[in-house]
Amino acid sequence: MRLVLLADPKGVPVGYDLVGPKTGQERQAVLHLAAHPGSMLFADGGFWGREYQASMQLIDIELITPAKHKVSQRPAAEIAKARIRLVIESVFATLKHQMGLQDHQAKTIGGLVARIAQRLLALTLGIYINTLTDRPPRALAAYDRR
Repeated sequence: MRLVLLADPKGVPVGYDLVGPKTGQERQAVLHLAAHPGSMLFADGGFWGREYQASMQLIDIELITPAKHKVSQRPAAEIAKARIRLVIESVFATLKHQMGLQDHQAKTIGGLVARIAQRLLALTLGIYINTLTDRPPRALAAYDRR
């Protein structure tokens, strides 16, 4: 299963969906999750395409994907996008490694959904508590899952 995650600019999860691997359902899940007109959606290169871009424009969502360029010739606009992508990547890294979502050991789809919901709730509460205590939002305490 693949996790499609929608997060705000601070990295707080606001929605998710699970799709089958190699089914191409990621695009449909993103369309369903991003149903907030006027928002910006940062996605990876898998979302390139004029047809998908046009679909997102019809529902008033700005789809931002990495520009196709050589790494040594990165435009200034791509550097700003890279900062936002860093937040996205740090959220996924925290969920995978620190919160153990990569090795979830779920036996059923229901068990997997429960484990994902637990991790997303823990991440959301951690960001909330850090915001209340004037700490960096995603600076979570080390947790070794023992």
